[in-house]
Amino acid sequence: MEHDIISEERAVYTYKLVLLGSSGVGKSSIVVRYLRDEFRDTDCTTGCAFFTQRVYHQGKPLNFEIWDTAGQERYHSVCNLYYRGSSAALLVYDITSKDAQAFAEQEKLLYIETSAKTAEGVSHAFEAVASQLLIMDHHKQDKARRRDADIIMQGAQNTDGIHRCCNFQ
Repeated sequence: MEHDIISEERAVYTYKLVLLGSSGVGKSSIVVRYLRDEFRDTDCTTGCAFFTQRVYHQGKPLNFEIWDTAGQERYHSVCNLYYRGSSAALLVYDITSKDAQAFAEQEKLLYIETSAKTAEGVSHAFEAVASQLLIMDHHKQDKARRRDADIIMQGAQNTDGIHRCCNFQ
């Protein structure tokens, strides 16, 4: 995750989001539905398509960098390069694969059924991802603050007269 921080309250969060799934399951159609609220029965993606979208979630600006990867087997080695540094992934599949919900529950993953054709659940899926990413960032920031406070407190407790920059245990 990257921040363009002007101040803590005005941070712009940028998240790389990749869409994964077999060829023809509707990855590109879901992205088009989310970005333009249109349904397009698109052709298969060659390599990877890239989109950006600024959204506001819980009053915070987020930039989604959305990478729509090709599902064809011949592009798998190239698509792996696009996964690096991803903040989240949406696994898109054909609804007839009912074992996906069990897998999501087993792995403690978000599970949201969507339809690019009817728009059902599409916005909710992206909003849920945004919410989870913000929660994860909040936890990371809290952990960093606690660590920094612990270093300061340990340095303040130094009574041996020797001044140290940092005191890690």
